[in-house]
Amino acid sequence: PRIPRPARASGLHLHDRRTYEPYNKHLLRVALRLIEELGIVDPETIASAPVHDGIEDHPQLLVVRYLDRIPPADPHTLHALGREALGVFASRHEASSLADIVFDVSTPPPLSRETKQAEYIDFVTRLMNEGDARSRALKTADFLDNTDLSSGLEKTSKRRYLDRKQILLYHAVIRAMEQDDSLIIGEARDATTD
Repeated sequence: PRIPRPARASGLHLHDRRTYEPYNKHLLRVALRLIEELGIVDPETIASAPVHDGIEDHPQLLVVRYLDRIPPADPHTLHALGREALGVFASRHEASSLADIVFDVSTPPPLSRETKQAEYIDFVTRLMNEGDARSRALKTADFLDNTDLSSGLEKTSKRRYLDRKQILLYHAVIRAMEQDDSLIIGEARDATTD
């Protein structure tokens, strides 16, 4: 199948860095994990990987670039407009479901700093239990990349933060792969759940 061209959206993160590397490397690894490790062949799921953090990290840029609007101050309204802007982007690149997939995996702004991690855990658990199979596959690839020790985060405070957060989600990710409609099947499922 022909994969749409939304990798251009990696420009959203052009100047972003993770602790040890340009942020776009994470986005591309998630796409590669979908294909190579998880056996995903759905083109829009794969095309969602390069933009999967866009609504969370750069909603203002999406709103300005694709809706030609001044971004609102309210983070929840901005989050919703980020989805609308990504919809415009997706329609331009023949990826009609891309915005839905990305919005499904985009954590809403937290209600407070104190509850941020608990809200994230609840959000991802609900996604992995009830979400669309394509969104669950994308979140699984993201989860795998964020927990992969070879990704370069070893012995940093960021590594410890991600480990504490991700360990609480491990069982939800495994259960998601075991659902009947999971896109992660056969040897890919077995290798990932071992």
